[in-house]
Amino acid sequence: NDCRCPCAFWRLLLRPAIPTSNSRLPMAPSGKRKKQTMFSIGGECHLEVPVPPSVLWQTVTDVDSTPSFLSTVMSVERIDGSSKDDPRTIGTKWKEVRKYNGNDVHMIKTVHHVGSDTSPYPRMFAVNVSFPTMKKTANTSTLIVSPGEMSVEGKAEECTSSILAGTFVGVPGGLLFKLQMLLFGASIKKSTNDSFRQELDDIAKEAVRRCSEER
Repeated sequence: NDCRCPCAFWRLLLRPAIPTSNSRLPMAPSGKRKKQTMFSIGGECHLEVPVPPSVLWQTVTDVDSTPSFLSTVMSVERIDGSSKDDPRTIGTKWKEVRKYNGNDVHMIKTVHHVGSDTSPYPRMFAVNVSFPTMKKTANTSTLIVSPGEMSVEGKAEECTSSILAGTFVGVPGGLLFKLQMLLFGASIKKSTNDSFRQELDDIAKEAVRRCSEER
């Protein structure tokens, strides 16, 4: 297992995300893509999960159930007119409340890429994140599910293990956030890295639980 965080932010903005290319930077609430700056942050982490790719994929995309298995998520409410049983598609949007250090953090998440349940692996699930109380701050997260060791025939559905990879990139806004980056970069880096890894661990544990129930 490997986990790296090449630059820093803080726990309030943590959510697995996508590579740090200019074309992949998060969208601002206005709909325009944020510009990369010296304060842009990103990181990546991956781990092997002892479940078939299909089970891990269903867990990754089950956003409505995250309050039951992601340790920081308190509530999820769809706000795009879709219902809990509807599939996640591009444009699916929900309000999410997380608990960090005793504080409720409110965020709006919108799916901007999602593979289908029948598309070939690797499958990607990418989400833009904005914060109602932090108008100039945005980030994007991506989770990628790939088969682990393939069978002799090379069929993904016959795999008994999977690879869960996550990356994130964020663009902080506001002078206060940038000042904290300058003053507390080392501690911010550690807490962000730890939170990111914990989220992937939570997803992996839930996938293992679901897989054991199916047997």
